[in-house]
Amino acid sequence: MDKLRVQTKRSLLIAGGSGGVGGFAIQLARYFGVKTIIATCSEKNADYVKQLGATHIIDYQNQDVVAEVMAITANQGVDIALDCVGAQSELYCANSLKFDGEMVELVETADLNRYLQAKARGITVHQLSLGAGYNHGSAGRDSIRRAGESFNKLLEQGDITPPKIATLPLEEAASALMEIRSQRTVGKIVVDVSGQDRTSC
Repeated sequence: MDKLRVQTKRSLLIAGGSGGVGGFAIQLARYFGVKTIIATCSEKNADYVKQLGATHIIDYQNQDVVAEVMAITANQGVDIALDCVGAQSELYCANSLKFDGEMVELVETADLNRYLQAKARGITVHQLSLGAGYNHGSAGRDSIRRAGESFNKLLEQGDITPPKIATLPLEEAASALMEIRSQRTVGKIVVDVSGQDRTSC
């Protein structure tokens, strides 16, 4: 909303549609009326991502993401893109933008020099760190609070729903963390420490 003004756009590419952030982004885009919501995910997560509201799914493991986006958008590219994954997805998000398109980079530090004809296409890249507001005084904290209040209202109204949540015991936390780092998780993972000896934690 703040960076991309999604309610004014017609097409969106989300890298990482089956993750927690990507899953919420799909639902927000649907709520605000984006007509074409393209999400990347693995083939096994395609049905889940469709249920969230994506209109098109691209299997990033087996398909050329940029070519597929161009086919979906009649060779125009998307209005906006959201990179929730990083690495190669940063590049295919940027390279899938239409002329004057915009991208939000959540993971990497954006580098316009790496993108296909970034200047000639007039693309704009926004950098976003979801927790950065805590380090910037009252203005930063107020922005987080306002976003949280708006988000909670949509949750309370049932306009968006939480993604899949897997609850694991503490002894499985290390392997879950490795899964998160490899960016292969669906939704969010919560570690249950209620049964642990707190004196040893």
